Order: sequence, then structure tokens, then C-alpha cells
Amino acid sequence: MKPELDSIASFADLQGLAALRRRAARGEQGSLQEAARQFEALLLGQMLRQMREAQKVEGGLFDSPALDQYQQMMDQQLAQDLARRGGIGLARFIARQLSEPPAPRSPSGPAPAQAVTAAAEPPWQPGDPASFVGSLLPVVRPVAERTGLAPSAIIAQAALETGWGRHVPRLPDGRSSFNLFGIKAGADWTGGRVRLPTLEYRDGLARREVAEFRAYPSLQAALDDYAAFLSGSPRYAEALRAGGGRAWAEALQRAGYATDPRYAERLMAILERPELQGLDGTTAQERAS
Repeated sequence: MKPELDSIASFADLQGLAALRRRAARGEQGSLQEAARQFEALLLGQMLRQMREAQKVEGGLFDSPALDQYQQMMDQQLAQDLARRGGIGLARFIARQLSEPPAPRSPSGPAPAQAVTAAAEPPWQPGDPASFVGSLLPVVRPVAERTGLAPSAIIAQAALETGWGRHVPRLPDGRSSFNLFGIKAGADWTGGRVRLPTLEYRDGLARREVAEFRAYPSLQAALDDYAAFLSGSPRYAEALRAGGGRAWAEALQRAGYATDPRYAERLMAILERPELQGLDGTTAQERAS
């Protein structure tokens, strides 16, 4: 009899998925870990799809339903490969949580204060551009005064890097990393980290890579580090002097903040959105001229 597969290597491996279901039904050892990996692969596939949609340019020369289908298949396979190589650590977390026995609970009495506090604090997840701007503006204004950057410029960059807050990187346990500006975690970074797929441009060509990004405990910590990141590097001096508008966007791109060759153009498109008008006392159109 042919042995059942220990690991599912392809997203189209229906035989392997069926074998996993049979192993799980029999309670065989290892099926929990493989199921957790498949869940992580599913999550990574969704993240890759959202990243591709965020970078997609409508009306491209090679756009077609067939190309979209092949790209989705490539993303699914890449997600499987990433999950098999360790992924972002979510599979280990899921398997550990499911394998540990539940903590004993008192049959009566109030829940612990810590649990009540955690449940009472909703996660930061703005639902639309207007709420994204409204929730960020109070913490952005002090940073804008400290750096000389226009509030609209800071919010525009956060909107571009996160898709208006919809794609903020998350930690393996589901908590937000609050990384609004796509700042990567280098060797000198001592704070939290989150490992994620990313789209980079090398020699003019887009490439899918996996990189480590900084993670913060709050929005305030993220904004403070953003200000320190720009102010602490001489290559961003020109962008800080510009303060906002087209000169700021183009200076950021020249300084190499992102590898996207259309980074400044995308920033300007967001700056001209109605949600960012009037934040600095002038319109984005006036700042861009």
C-alpha cells in the first residue's frame, strides 16, 4: 500500500489533503502540526493576494484573466513553500495552543481582571480612509511638529504602506505590529519583529521576498520610531526639509526609502485624495504645485 504523505508540498495536492483528513480523523501524531502548517499557508496566500492587489496597476499592458489565474496559482504555491520552511511562526503557535490542555476555570465567579481588560480593548482596525485619517491625526500632529513634516504627508505614507490600514503586518498571535511605514528590522533593531512576504524591485524587476519588519506596542511607538528613523539618517534630510508635497515625495524616492520606482507617484495620488485636504491649512494641490 502506498504510504500517506507526511507533508503537502503543492497547493494542488488533493491526495495529500485527503490523507491529512484521514490522519486527523484517526488522531495520528503529526497531523495537528501539518494542519497548522496548512492554515498558515492559507493565511500567507491571502496576504500575498492582498499585496498583489495593492500593487496592481489598472489597465496594464499584459493584464488578462489568464495572467491573474497563473499569478494566483504562483502565490498559492509560494505560500505552501513558505509555510513548509517555517513561515512566520503562526503554525507553531496554533499547534502549541491546540495541543495544550485548557486552563481550569472556576465554575462561578468573575473572570480575571486581565482577561476582562484585554476583551474590552478593541483592536485598531480602521474600516475606511476617513476613519484611518481620523484615528491617526491626533498622534500624527505632535510628530509633524517635531519633524517639520506636514501631517498630510505622514498620513499619506502610512496609507500607501498599509492600504489605508487594511494591511498592517500582524504578529503570529494576531496582534497588530503597528508598523505603518514598512520599516524593516535590521541588525541594530532590538524591538519586536514580524517576518512577512514583501514585494521588492531589483534591477527594475518585481520580486517576491521574505523580510523582517519592526513591530511596536502602539501607534504612538510606531510614530515616534518613524520620526527617529527619518531624523537619524542623513539621506532623508532633503525630504525633511521639503516637509510635504511633490518635493517631499520625490526626495523620499531618491533617498531609497522604497524600491518601488513609482513610489513618489503613488504618494502624490494619495495626497490628492479628499480625505487629506485641509489637514495642514493648505490643500494637497497647492502643496504639490
